[in-house]
Amino acid sequence: FKREFKDNDVLELWEVIWTCPYNTDYTLFIATAILLQERDVILKNKMAFADILRYINDLSQRLSLHDVLGHTESLFHNIRSQPDIPYNIKSHILHINDDTPLSSLDSTAHRNITVASQDSLLPSYSNMSSTN
Repeated sequence: FKREFKDNDVLELWEVIWTCPYNTDYTLFIATAILLQERDVILKNKMAFADILRYINDLSQRLSLHDVLGHTESLFHNIRSQPDIPYNIKSHILHINDDTPLSSLDSTAHRNITVASQDSLLPSYSNMSSTN
């Protein structure tokens, strides 16, 4: 993610990834959150895979780290809270096991974020505060 964010934000992003209490593959949730943020443009322009890569690369240094992290955490909690996803699939996606109670994943330790409702994967983040 070095290209997508400003240099100072990259350091903060790596700190979040290394200390993430939720998941060892949190980078996949970050990438998914970026794609979801840009999905309207991607769908409107009917982008192929190569076009999506080029488009995301062109966002270089223009993504808001705090927005992306907010969407990422919201996406994680939204998947975790979906009752229609079977536990074996949910545990595989979230990298949890029977010894990890879902209640232990309720912490929003590094941000004050409004978690998405089940209707929306990308809510408004009016409660997001900058830590810079």
